[in-house]
Amino acid sequence: MLVLIPLLGNGAFEGQSGPLFVGLLFAARGLGAVVGSVGVRLLNVNEPAAMRRAVVGGFAIVGVSYLALSRVGAFWPAAACLFTAMLGNNTVWVFSGTLLQLEADRAYHGRVFAVEFGTMTLLMAGSSWGAGAAVDAGIGLSTVAAVGGVMGVAAASVGIIVQTIFEASLKRSAALRLLPNDAPSGDLHELARSRPGLEQERADEKQASS
Repeated sequence: MLVLIPLLGNGAFEGQSGPLFVGLLFAARGLGAVVGSVGVRLLNVNEPAAMRRAVVGGFAIVGVSYLALSRVGAFWPAAACLFTAMLGNNTVWVFSGTLLQLEADRAYHGRVFAVEFGTMTLLMAGSSWGAGAAVDAGIGLSTVAAVGGVMGVAAASVGIIVQTIFEASLKRSAALRLLPNDAPSGDLHELARSRPGLEQERADEKQASS
């Protein structure tokens, strides 16, 4: 979007072109960042499982917004798409950063966040170069936006799969710890089914002990 916004604001929409409209598009993106960073905390999402679902939802919002951007033909709908895309993007940013702080060993926080920011910077540079090269090669702005949308939806889809596997693994591990040593192996699945809140119980116990 850092490549597409100046191009969208300079000639993509008839009668709404120039520095003012470039600025308005960046402003819409910035407003989405504010709402995504601060507003989502008003949802009072404090459990890791809920944060992981919010991350997946954020990727889905980004993808759908860019797909919508590829189809709009007017300035203000395009600005609205940029707003919602950045809202989803910063939802991912807030909750992924919070999860890293909660679940990574404090002794490694500096290195963990260095890897995260370094990887993000490389990906932003690569995607910006790719978008610019595509536009220079004659590919339309709507097509470039659509590719970004497909990538966002794909990220959300992968996130759903990974989260499903991860949460099933957590429940299985919690069930194993709660089973007596001499319990038959078949009891594991029955316990997991009868105790769907095992992950929450474990979090409550951890908080109480600390």
